[in-house]
Amino acid sequence: MAVELSAEADRDLAELIASGLERYGLAASDRYVARLPEAFEMIDSFPRIARLRDEIDGATRGFPVGVHIIFYQVDDADDVLILRIRHRREDWLAN
Repeated sequence: MAVELSAEADRDLAELIASGLERYGLAASDRYVARLPEAFEMIDSFPRIARLRDEIDGATRGFPVGVHIIFYQVDDADDVLILRIRHRREDWLAN
């Protein structure tokens, strides 16, 4: 099993870090961002832990972390592709 971030997920992560630093400061941002690798490990260990998001496409899962949702897909070998990391209040269906 392996976890890979898409280019969009990399951009989402960079934006999440930058906005967290700006809004909440270094300490709070670091604490929040530290939760993401833990979530990636959980998803890697249990790739089908999150429910399928049929409203997206029926193959994408959404794993909540704080106020964000990690959207990902699992292949037949249980490898994980993180598609996006979005704020739960964003209109992620439109984007």
